[in-house]
Amino acid sequence: MDILQQELIRAEVLPPDFDFGSCRQLVPMQPGDVPAAYADIDALEKDFGFRPKITLRKGLRYFAEWYKEFYQAEIQDSRH
Repeated sequence: MDILQQELIRAEVLPPDFDFGSCRQLVPMQPGDVPAAYADIDALEKDFGFRPKITLRKGLRYFAEWYKEFYQAEIQDSRH
């Protein structure tokens, strides 16, 4: 969650003092929730020869920049 928060702040989608922790709302497991997930792509690379070229941080940075551009008017309205 830290990387996403950092990139949303960097893209000026969130203010620098935004407190992610105070916005979290923990609820019981929901239908379709996965109890555990692993980011091991070894089988993907072995079976298909695919290895991502973009890091998680870079991907989240692209997302934050896209989000800001796509929702620019709504973001500005929410700050006023």
